[in-house]
Amino acid sequence: MKKLLTLIAMALLLPIGTYAATKIMGKQVATIDRMYQFVKSKNANFDREIAVQMYKMGEKYGVRGDIALCQSCIETGWFKYTGGTAVTPDDHNYCGLGVTQKGKKGCQFSTVAQGCEAQIQHLFAYACTDALPYAQVDPRFKYVSRGCAPTWEALGGKWASNTAYGTNILSIYNQMMAFTMANPTLKASQTTLSFTVEKGKVSAAQNVTITGSNLSSKIVYNAASKMASVSTSGWDDYTGGTMSIKADATDKAAGTYSTYVAVQSGSGSDLKRVEIKLSITVTESGSVPSLSATPASLTLSATRGQSNPTATISVKGANLTSDIKYNSSTSTFTVAPASGWNARTGGNLIVTMDASKSAGSYSGYVAVTGGGASRVQVNISGTITEPAANPSLNVSPSSLTLSCTQGDANPTATVTVSASNLTSGLIYDINGEGFTVTPQSGWDGNTGGRLTVALDASKAAGTYNATLILKGGGVTTRNVALTGTIKEKTTTPDPEPEPSGELEFKEVWNLSTTAGTATDWSGKIRNFDYCDGYLYAIYNNAEVFVLDARTGQKVGTLANGSVVSGGTLALCDVRCFEGKIYACNLAASGKELRIYSWDNKDAQPQLVYTTTDLQGATRLGDCMEIIGTEDDMWIAFCNDDNTTTRIVEYSRKNDSWSAKCTNATANGARLAAGFSARVYPTGNGYWIDGQGILPTFCNLSGVKQYALTGESVVQGNAWKEFTFGGKNYMLVATYLNKNATSVADGIMRLYDVTDGYDKAKAMGDFPANGLGATRNTSFTGGIEYNVASCQGVEAWVLTTGQGLAYYSSCTTTPTDPDPEPEPEPGKPTTLPDKFSTDWEYSAANGTSTSYMNPSNVNTRNMVLNGDNLYVLQRESSDANIRIVDAATGVQKGTLDNGDIASGTYRYFSVANLSGTIVACNLAFGATSTLNVYAWTGDNATPTTILSTTNHGARAGDLMCASGTINNGKLYFASNTGYAGKVFVYTVTNGKANATPQVITLKDASGKDFDLGGGFAVIEIRVDEQGRILASGKGGATALFKADGTHIESMANAAVGGNICGSSCQMFEYGDFSLAASVTYATGVKRARLNLIDVTNGLSKATLIHEYPALSSSETTNSTFVSTAIARVKGAKIDLWVLVPGNGVAKYSAVSTSGLTSVGDLAHQNDQMTIALDGRTIRVLGTEEAALAVYTTTGALVASANTDALDASSLAAGIYVVTAVSADGRRATARVLVR
Repeated sequence: MKKLLTLIAMALLLPIGTYAATKIMGKQVATIDRMYQFVKSKNANFDREIAVQMYKMGEKYGVRGDIALCQSCIETGWFKYTGGTAVTPDDHNYCGLGVTQKGKKGCQFSTVAQGCEAQIQHLFAYACTDALPYAQVDPRFKYVSRGCAPTWEALGGKWASNTAYGTNILSIYNQMMAFTMANPTLKASQTTLSFTVEKGKVSAAQNVTITGSNLSSKIVYNAASKMASVSTSGWDDYTGGTMSIKADATDKAAGTYSTYVAVQSGSGSDLKRVEIKLSITVTESGSVPSLSATPASLTLSATRGQSNPTATISVKGANLTSDIKYNSSTSTFTVAPASGWNARTGGNLIVTMDASKSAGSYSGYVAVTGGGASRVQVNISGTITEPAANPSLNVSPSSLTLSCTQGDANPTATVTVSASNLTSGLIYDINGEGFTVTPQSGWDGNTGGRLTVALDASKAAGTYNATLILKGGGVTTRNVALTGTIKEKTTTPDPEPEPSGELEFKEVWNLSTTAGTATDWSGKIRNFDYCDGYLYAIYNNAEVFVLDARTGQKVGTLANGSVVSGGTLALCDVRCFEGKIYACNLAASGKELRIYSWDNKDAQPQLVYTTTDLQGATRLGDCMEIIGTEDDMWIAFCNDDNTTTRIVEYSRKNDSWSAKCTNATANGARLAAGFSARVYPTGNGYWIDGQGILPTFCNLSGVKQYALTGESVVQGNAWKEFTFGGKNYMLVATYLNKNATSVADGIMRLYDVTDGYDKAKAMGDFPANGLGATRNTSFTGGIEYNVASCQGVEAWVLTTGQGLAYYSSCTTTPTDPDPEPEPEPGKPTTLPDKFSTDWEYSAANGTSTSYMNPSNVNTRNMVLNGDNLYVLQRESSDANIRIVDAATGVQKGTLDNGDIASGTYRYFSVANLSGTIVACNLAFGATSTLNVYAWTGDNATPTTILSTTNHGARAGDLMCASGTINNGKLYFASNTGYAGKVFVYTVTNGKANATPQVITLKDASGKDFDLGGGFAVIEIRVDEQGRILASGKGGATALFKADGTHIESMANAAVGGNICGSSCQMFEYGDFSLAASVTYATGVKRARLNLIDVTNGLSKATLIHEYPALSSSETTNSTFVSTAIARVKGAKIDLWVLVPGNGVAKYSAVSTSGLTSVGDLAHQNDQMTIALDGRTIRVLGTEEAALAVYTTTGALVASANTDALDASSLAAGIYVVTAVSADGRRATARVLVR
């Protein structure tokens, strides 16, 4: 029988998979300890409670909980939650319940036990057809075809699409059963303690650290006598913690006593036990030295390199025979006395953790001793973590314009995307019609690459506007504005001819030793760049010369000021970026790298960035490149020290700098770039060119992908790529002299790379006989180009020590146009007569967006600030403020919530203090706290500017604001019992006075103005005269004096006879006074926006235009909140409206006659002219005409067969506009669009 039992036991431990299929229902084989130790060997942070609950739930339902844990290892990635899953540890979803696609959150459970029970119930549903024996926890139980998979193997293709899903689970189970478990241990930091205690008293506690490892039974402890008492802190039943032991001399005579505290785990052969022996000396009353320290343990945490955290130990001494001494067991923690310390009676000790240490976990203790008293120990644990890498997402360009003729090939453009440290993968989509987007080869869902945007030429002729939306975890959404024009072949004026044929350069000037035209400075230029008609050149490693790019004449020198100093070379390279000039020094290892900027050629320099952290490079500054934007800048350098080739990047975002290093490799070894290598970052990798290599492209990990072919001399360090005349070209710096050590006769070689870099075709050398015979031992120089306004290409080439030359394919002299002032918008002299809807998300047209779902009332109100709307959106358990592009209606991001606790009512209304966004919570009653938070920018962390209970009864349904964050006011109404009361809080220097001024509004009859009812919904707007415009759900909008005296109320006819509404904005339009007011068809149903003429006062208001209802149903706006916003520019009015449960929209209104602008002068004669009227291009002096808009390089970007064209979709810049009238007359003008 014993042999049979042994065989059975062995069989239970055999791996599964070589016998019959394994049933889901059955008795568990693995112990909890085996389950826990196995998963912990894969993930050190694994929570034992999950193994315990999975085992318990398996027992409860008769399901193999031990194998279910192996299933969870697959679903959660060993409980690390990596691989792009949206499920997080606090969801307690261990099997992907409800996750039907990557990135979806799925089901959420409140506890570990509930999550495990839901998983076991789901397996129960698959395994059998029995009724659930306990209450249902699994929300997806009903979706399972009961009994369809009685075995683990049968789960393949059912639970998951992978047919090997079940066998993969069993494979992990087999690993678990074969896992060698670690030996259990139980230890105590001290096994003997001595106490001295006064008769009849209890001593101070002494601490002992109990450490358990790999235990299968709970740790238990007990004192052998009543003279010892035990308590614990930070205790875990399996790993131990801090044990505090006290000696109790109650009812004991003076003398010496011995006892012990036993600590053990398990029993029999598994017993682990330690004893802590206690020696207790009981003394007579009144003279016993005593010493205590609290707390018994400390925990500190810090981020590496940031401030050192501190904690306090309180020490008390009495009757000591010598001074108190203290010390720390490790240099990680230091201890020092605080002010007021007394060597005999104690005080406070300050413990400091050194945050400069490497990231990791640290432990130690502070020991405190004093004459005649027992030693006291305070245990300390600390954790130092690495600074979190900030996620980033860069997209270039920010707008694209495409055009074509209907039926032609689809025109395309490239968008470059660069991302790093995202918390979830990249998502891209097109919002709008007419465009498609596809990833190019090399696209990576976490780091980006290139996307191809195409305009669908099969669409009907017309203008198409859309937005390419890119999202990534942890970063603000990026938008690329897309504009496309599809024209009919027979109705659009012919454009200027596109460049055709091969690109041919002609030499304009050549300052070189070979040409015999070198100047006293041309041979001392190291690097240079081109910007707006000027070359900025590093002269003699000490100055930046300014040259006329088209004549080669020196016209000035940038000022060095007092900041340009230091470095192996004071100045080494120069780049033009975002309209500014940047230059750097040359820094050797351990020395200071300095980067400067000039706002323009006449400005003083500023020190932009300085660092000695060269990321391991032996020198930086030979060549510098800059990409990104002013607010998100990346400065890149390359250094090859013959051992490692490093790409070193410094990035600035929100005025915070960080450094990054990427090693460049080829075939697993260093990419030999050589001296003075230059790196060009792109969205999906890096181009590197230097003395040792051909122009070579590496991916974002620095691994070589391909190189330019057709080039035999490799010593150049510059190249530039551009498109012209439908072809792709590359300019490469190289040398005619074939001796690899000579680097003489520097040239610029033109390649046609239209067919790919591996099929590059050499087009010519410039200059043909080189710049000079002097060896370029610094291997520096450069190439710059400009696609010019002359329908051609300009290019400049520099070889240090040899010369500088300029080439052009232009047939006319190119110019860099100075910006022309944008005409002031015309002042309207008549009321608006043209009305349009710019965008809308509403119940009426069945549309919704990320921040507005008309099927609920969660989106409450919004404010306008600059070009953005700030929309307050509540959710089932939270509230956020979304940042929305006011012109397009596309969400751009979300304001940071900082430390503000989440909750349904944490934000309930949003307002604007002249550029500072403020939001309040909802205070339900008179004792509830009303909080107001402020954001000084889109990336700012919120601060609390008001916290008060002095607000009447209910407050926060609607908040209004006027003035600024330094001198402003906040307005609130209350509800029943506070009719007509307006609570005004004065804001001064970023803080609001918690005691409000209370204004009582009186209606025309002298009664309290009660428009709020049971809700605190009264909108307050204050004009420059201090008058108050009040709107609410219970009556007509009314105007009051500053003291609350009624002036007049809105005429009912202007709002369609229905006085219900809670938002109205009055504004000036030319010589008119207008109002935008929310109203409803009946009650608070079918909301709409009315544009009203109030020039003669509210009481005589007349309706100008009623925009379509946002909802066609009888759904009630149960919040009674709404928002109406108006902004005037010239003759155009931009209008926005938001009504919960109805929708959000942007409208326009414009007066098309009676403009008093410079364009009107053209109507006074018969001459046909082109004028920019606000954002509209018009043809004046003809009845019928066709318009076409071109870039300065000849690309058609917009057209219309009318005498007016909306230019609002065009990117900022200068355009050439042509017009052809019906009788054949032509006009051409250059137009500046801002």
